[in-house]
Amino acid sequence: METKFNENKSTHITFTLRPTTIPPVYINNQIIPMDDSVKYLGLLLDKRLTWANHIKAKRTCLNLRLHKLRPLLRSKISLTNKTIYKQILRPAMTYDIQLWGTTKNSNLAKFQAFQSITLRVLSNAPWFVSNHTLHQYLNIPPISSLASHHYNKF
Repeated sequence: METKFNENKSTHITFTLRPTTIPPVYINNQIIPMDDSVKYLGLLLDKRLTWANHIKAKRTCLNLRLHKLRPLLRSKISLTNKTIYKQILRPAMTYDIQLWGTTKNSNLAKFQAFQSITLRVLSNAPWFVSNHTLHQYLNIPPISSLASHHYNKF
């Protein structure tokens, strides 16, 4: 069985922390263009694997989803029926957390801020209720504990 590559849809990326010159990669005598980040299976991988680009893009996508769902989240349905966060938003946020969950705390804080905003909208909590109290009341763990939980499984 022969493997065929489409040179026009291929991108070359080298994961390294060193500022070295990488020789060109050829497929079928055509140079494959080099890029600083590539999208693969829904993950945005940058050449240093810092996950900053992935988290920024994912946060933008989640903000758009929350904006579309905000009228439904603010409706008068009970908290037991509000599984929208757990079924729609959290899976989109935590997709492949086993990989990007090891990122630095400032990147995780971007998802934590989104989670806190969503829980505040979900529960109609006033401004003086702390995020920690919201997480306890709704029984939803913070993103940092989800990331460390998934990371420690392996």
